[in-house]
Amino acid sequence: HGQQLYRHVYLGCKEEDNVHKNFELLYTTLAILTIELANEEVVIDLIRLSIAVQEMALNNEENMPMSIRCGIMALVAAYLNFLSQMIANPPFCQHVSKVIELRNMDAPHLLPEHIFRDKCPLPESLDKHDRQLYFQTADMAECLAGPGYNVERLSIPYIPQVTGTMHPALILTPFIKSVQM
Repeated sequence: HGQQLYRHVYLGCKEEDNVHKNFELLYTTLAILTIELANEEVVIDLIRLSIAVQEMALNNEENMPMSIRCGIMALVAAYLNFLSQMIANPPFCQHVSKVIELRNMDAPHLLPEHIFRDKCPLPESLDKHDRQLYFQTADMAECLAGPGYNVERLSIPYIPQVTGTMHPALILTPFIKSVQM
């Protein structure tokens, strides 16, 4: 059910009523998927999903509120930081740390420790052209190519696939309830 889970995480990110708790649960879901299924293929899929979610927030084709867009960016930063520690790849860790450090200096609203505080000032827009503030597929592929990851799939954008008729609540509800316990 991997593709279904990825799809529901993707769709869950852009819910209009997302709040801090929703992003925490999405992060927990991604972390558990990583811990339980961490193999090369899953790691690549989760990076592709992270980049797709980041692009969704940057492109804002669905006219999401800025708080949701920044929450998505914070989720991606937190998750990629977790993933970099899990796979213990020094170049990947350095890349993720560098982006987080730059965000901390220039765009703290893109980090969870800032965006989820009360009264965090939000920008009027996200500058897509400030590449250093966002995780770049090519940079991550370069970092992961050395230790033998098959990074060719990173260049294929993640697109949520409809893989059955099961309702998202039926898939994620038992999973999220077990995480909350």
